[in-house]
Amino acid sequence: MEPTAFLALLARSIPSLRAIFVGMDWRFGHRGRGDVRPLRQEAATRGIRVAALAPVCWQGAPISSTRIREAVARGQLAAATQMLGQPFSLLGT
Repeated sequence: MEPTAFLALLARSIPSLRAIFVGMDWRFGHRGRGDVRPLRQEAATRGIRVAALAPVCWQGAPISSTRIREAVARGQLAAATQMLGQPFSLLGT
């Protein structure tokens, strides 16, 4: 998804959106081609602020969605809870 389409989707889904917070190495779109720079440029045209944040670490390594998914897959729900800051939960069928 290109930055323009991504922001259009967010703006439709969240009309009150004023800021987006992502990690410094955050990627989006087809094959992860999008990053903070084009997102920030496109967001500015819509009056949306983009902030790139330094990683938050747990047990000496950055917390990431991949790391959380791996903990859940291994049955390490206490670790997932620590990284999430709240109990892990799953909703759906």
